[in-house]
Amino acid sequence: MTSPGRSPNRDTISNLSEFLPEILVSIAKLCTSIHDYISFRGVCRSFRSAATLENFDREWTGRLPWLMLVSRGRIKEEESKEILDRNYTRVADLVDLFEKKTYKIANFPPLDRSMYPSSKGWILCFSSADIYLTHPVWRIRIYLPGLETFPPETDESPISISKIVLSDSPAVKTDLLVMVIWGEKNQLGFCRPGDDSWTVMDSSEVPFCDIIYHKRKLYAVDSESRVVECDVHGKNPVQLRQVFSMPPARDDVDPSPPHGTYYLVESLGEILIVDRQTYSVETVLFKVYGFDLMDGCTDRRKEIRDLGNRALFVGSNSSFSVDLSKRDGVKRSNGPNCIYFTDHSVRTNGLDNGVFCLSDMKTELYRHKYPQLIFIYK
Repeated sequence: MTSPGRSPNRDTISNLSEFLPEILVSIAKLCTSIHDYISFRGVCRSFRSAATLENFDREWTGRLPWLMLVSRGRIKEEESKEILDRNYTRVADLVDLFEKKTYKIANFPPLDRSMYPSSKGWILCFSSADIYLTHPVWRIRIYLPGLETFPPETDESPISISKIVLSDSPAVKTDLLVMVIWGEKNQLGFCRPGDDSWTVMDSSEVPFCDIIYHKRKLYAVDSESRVVECDVHGKNPVQLRQVFSMPPARDDVDPSPPHGTYYLVESLGEILIVDRQTYSVETVLFKVYGFDLMDGCTDRRKEIRDLGNRALFVGSNSSFSVDLSKRDGVKRSNGPNCIYFTDHSVRTNGLDNGVFCLSDMKTELYRHKYPQLIFIYK
């Protein structure tokens, strides 16, 4: 046996590689986090062959998301000067928030984008000719219809996708639906892997801010805090129906700042509206509201200030909540009743990331050298 504190020698690794494949698969299925998966996968080639997506990709309650930090490729031109080199290898750091560990991933695709929308741990990537879903650990690619299959914009600007949400994990062999916010006017669309083109939903005069997949329906919130519903599996999957509209704020009670955005987050089976308020390039305040999908109305004064043991995560990723009740020793900097946020616009360039605590209504900003930071959950 290997002595404690020593690395396994070649004989030990050779013995480990002789395990029967079915035994290795059984062990791989016991992994309870990506940290366990990476450690298991790094033992030897036999272990790596058993650490497949199908043997690991499952829901884990109480699990903290990871952060993925994508750096721009830079090379030194002189001792005190760096320049951007688009052909240089980019490095993505995967940060385990709970274990306080970082793993580096080289050659993360693609190399020519600054925004990486994500959902359920999968990231939407672009190249000059392709658009696809990939995972930062498994590196599997699921190709989607090209951006040119969207209707052309009136100003002939390049088509972009700012938000994505998946109906399920791509590892589950079901009717996977990919829903997005696309274009300069932030409209809605969807596709399935294998489709020839994207399907565009009914247009809206008001741009959308966020989308969520809830009980087999798509919900979207626009910049005026109105929520629409779409039965994407029904007979008319492009029809939008308004189900909620938050009344405008009274200036003498709740004056609105000049800038802000809205998110939809599912928590304990209900949908919450998260109001993110910013001045210049910094987030200064969050407010959380609940609403009833059945009655179609609510009151801005019905504000949620206590999330219990849950925490919310918003940004360029699809929004989600996590139950932290089983996390022993969790402190304020990574604890419940907080909202964790990352940049929601390329113009903030890594300056607007942090955590907002609902208990004391205070914000902690984290500035970093990375142009893009993403929450990876699942």
